[in-house]
Amino acid sequence: MATLNDVYPRLQLMARTSGKNADHLGGHLPVIDTGHRFVHLGVHFFHTATAIVGNAAFLYHVFLTPAHGTPETECHLLYAVTTSVTADIELWEGVTGTAPTVGPFNSRRDSANVADMLVASATTGYTGGTLLDKFLAGVVGNARVRTGGASGRDGELILKPSTLYAIKVSSLAADNRVSSQLSWYEIGRNIVGGLHVF
Repeated sequence: MATLNDVYPRLQLMARTSGKNADHLGGHLPVIDTGHRFVHLGVHFFHTATAIVGNAAFLYHVFLTPAHGTPETECHLLYAVTTSVTADIELWEGVTGTAPTVGPFNSRRDSANVADMLVASATTGYTGGTLLDKFLAGVVGNARVRTGGASGRDGELILKPSTLYAIKVSSLAADNRVSSQLSWYEIGRNIVGGLHVF
């Protein structure tokens, strides 16, 4: 579980000389949204999977959430997928397959906090689950970049604990250049104290 340690002092966005909670350039109180704040707190993470996928072939972007445990950790996810040609994009919950072991990057690059959610990518090996989301990307023969996914904050998903998820990209044309990006923050008692407010 990520811990804050000395993060709160760093979050004091103060003027360098006045000691007030003001922007040091404009002198106004800075306002950032919740997701942005968690980047500053060092509990926001990201991972990207890419592949050139053949016709009728797949890319799976897989992620395993942690147990709630004592810290009551929750993962709040956004994702986006781009394809160069037509594809079906699906988000599956509770899939069966090999659990990922890769740790993602922290969006605050000077933070030592490590994500509890683990990630991986594969071209086969994942089946079953509950289909949560589906996008039909592109038109055959049109080479513009296609996008799909929940990329706005109102599309955020709060994931189940101890659950294996997969974004499945099914290419419907040859030489499909696919990129899938996950971004999420992990919060629990380390952020909000004893109150379960999220």
